[in-house]
Amino acid sequence: MSKKISIVVVTLNIDILRIFLESVKDINSKEVEMIIINQTQTCVENFVSKHVSIDYKIINIQDILSASFARNLGEESCTGEYVYFADDDCSFFNITNKDIGHFVDFINSHEYDVYVFPRGEIIDANFIIKNKIFPVFINCYNFPIYTIEWNVVIKRSLFRQFNGFKDIGTGSNHAAQSGEMFELFSNFFDKKIHLYKDIKVGHPSLIISNRVKFLRYEYGASYAAGISIKNFSKNICKLYWLARGVFACFKYSFSIKNYNVSLIKFRAFFRGVSGIKPHSKSKIIE
Repeated sequence: MSKKISIVVVTLNIDILRIFLESVKDINSKEVEMIIINQTQTCVENFVSKHVSIDYKIINIQDILSASFARNLGEESCTGEYVYFADDDCSFFNITNKDIGHFVDFINSHEYDVYVFPRGEIIDANFIIKNKIFPVFINCYNFPIYTIEWNVVIKRSLFRQFNGFKDIGTGSNHAAQSGEMFELFSNFFDKKIHLYKDIKVGHPSLIISNRVKFLRYEYGASYAAGISIKNFSKNICKLYWLARGVFACFKYSFSIKNYNVSLIKFRAFFRGVSGIKPHSKSKIIE
C-alpha cells in the first residue's frame, strides 16, 4: 500500500543509527514508511525491528556509496508521495503520531511541493535553534539559512523531475559536505516551499574537527553555489548568488587573512560556474 511520506535514512554505523530510530520509536502511523540503506556491513534487521513500529525496508549495500547515490537508491524503493531524507544521527524533537497526522492533513489541504522543518540542536531535552524567525515560505535568497539535507520533505515526482541528488563532489562517503541539497533546491523556486514549524529536527553540533574536512567542506559548498547559478529561474537570483558567491570566496582573506581558503573557494566556485567537474579529494588539499 502506498504511503504519504517515505523516510530514507543512510547509515554506516548501527550505534549512530540508534539516535534517529530512538526519535521515531513511538510512531506507528500507517501514512509513513522507512527505507534504510545499510552500509554497516552487518545485519541490522533485529536491531531495527526492536526500534521501528512503522513499515520499513532494509537495503543492504556491501560497497560504501556516496551520500547522494545512497539516498537516490533509497528513494527508488519508496512508495510515498513525499520523501524525507534523514541523517542517521539527526532526531525528531518529541514527535508524536498526532504531529504526523496534523502534517499529513496539512499536506492534503495545501499540496505544496516542498516542506522544510525548523532545524537546530537538542540539548538536555530542549530544542535549541539559532534563527527564531519563521517565514511562511522559503525563497531563493533565504533557503541556505533554513535548509539542509536532513530537514526537507520533497514531493517525489519533483525530486525525480530533477534526477535527485547529484554527486557533485567532495563530501565524505556518508556526509553530504558538497552542497547536494543546495544544487537540488536551486531548481525549486517556481514552487511554493513552506516552512512547517510544528515538526522540528535536531542534529548534533557539526564541528569541523580538522583542516582537511574544513577545506573539503569549503570547496564543496563553493562548487555547489557555482554550479547552481544556472538553475535559478530569475536573472535577479542569478546575479544575487553570483555576487554572494564571489564575496564568500574572499571573506577569509579579509576577516582572518586566510588566503589559502579563499583560493580554494574561488577555484571551486569558478569551476562550478564554468561547468567544469570538481576536483578529487586529494587535489583539494594539495
